[in-house]
Amino acid sequence: MRRTRAIIPKPRARKVSVPTAAIKFPTINMKGGLRANSGRKPGFWENIAGQRFGRLVALRRVGTNRTGMTQWECFCDCGHTTIVLKAALKNGHTASCGCLHQEVIRKHGAYRSPEYQAYLRAKQRCNPHSNNPKYRKHWSGRGIRFRFSTFECFLAEIGLRPGPGYSLDRINNDGHYEPGNVRWATVLEQRHNRRPSWRIPNSIQLSLF
Repeated sequence: MRRTRAIIPKPRARKVSVPTAAIKFPTINMKGGLRANSGRKPGFWENIAGQRFGRLVALRRVGTNRTGMTQWECFCDCGHTTIVLKAALKNGHTASCGCLHQEVIRKHGAYRSPEYQAYLRAKQRCNPHSNNPKYRKHWSGRGIRFRFSTFECFLAEIGLRPGPGYSLDRINNDGHYEPGNVRWATVLEQRHNRRPSWRIPNSIQLSLF
């Protein structure tokens, strides 16, 4: 008897139409890797005109540099204009046209000035790798962080020390050393800004009757 082979029909693939707008294509970052689509339309750029960054006020966008990063013309409080990367303005790396650093060196000597010493000591207190038990108890161990990337950015935020009786203080004692939360304060002002203590002195006796 002759055997016959059964022929099974192949399933046909269905065509599904997907709108192009619903597809999120990956974009390539500056280092050559892929990153998730930000959802912004092609050609989008953030308008920061009129915003202040330290001593600088953004005036107008002046294009991009060789690597494609956006540049802005900014007006400095000293009266000069300068071209700055938008990224440097946003992350606080650049806070003036360079006049602030020169001003500190000329008037105080950067590394010997009280402003720089306050900047350096605050960084040390917030260092999570510090072995100082006092730093761990009151600063780094509580999660307090120092969020100024440069001394210039720190000085643009807090300004020169008003006098010998002032020291660096955080407005919110549970907050970080960051823009909007630092100031120069007197000893009396810092006493009123301390964390409350809930310890009861041993001399106080509580009566239950």
